Amino acid sequence: MTYRVVQTKTEQQQFYAIAKGAWEGKDWYYEDLERSGRLQYLISNNEGEVIGTFELLPYIPEGESLIERDYPFYKESEVKRQTAPVYELDKLSIAKENRSNEHLFLLIRDLMLIGKDELQTHMFLCLIRPSFFRLLNRIMKLPVTALTDPIYCDENDDEFVPCLCYVPKNESELADMDASMRRGLRLKSIVK
Repeated sequence: MTYRVVQTKTEQQQFYAIAKGAWEGKDWYYEDLERSGRLQYLISNNEGEVIGTFELLPYIPEGESLIERDYPFYKESEVKRQTAPVYELDKLSIAKENRSNEHLFLLIRDLMLIGKDELQTHMFLCLIRPSFFRLLNRIMKLPVTALTDPIYCDENDDEFVPCLCYVPKNESELADMDASMRRGLRLKSIVK
């Protein structure tokens, strides 16, 4: 396991240093939303060095959701049909000095493990850059579905793709996802 929930001030500082650094590097507006149920994660490499982050927020349709400002996910029939909890995915980032295919694999794999095992969700909602969507969907062959063409988001002065990111439901689906990511990222060595 290479992830942990942010709990201490030191971990919070590590989280902000990586996530805010990534946002500022893209000239995006960084917004920190305190909300009940928010979970922030630090991802470490096999040597124990913190390399990345992501944040999960319980999805509140037509409520205090930041994601709803840019796209009305609540109108999507796939979202309406969900019986398991749905989460917004935000602040998925890898520290600039640690960006590599191996670390991307660790980040995405840990995200899926948390979704499957801890949160027992089947779906994350996210707004992602078109180039990252292509990487996830075409190269890594992950079950990420674009809901529209890229949309313009004022606060970041950039385009994003509203997406549904499906979480594996069992160990077999997780193993298939791992294999697909390894092939797409051309990972030959075993990543723990």
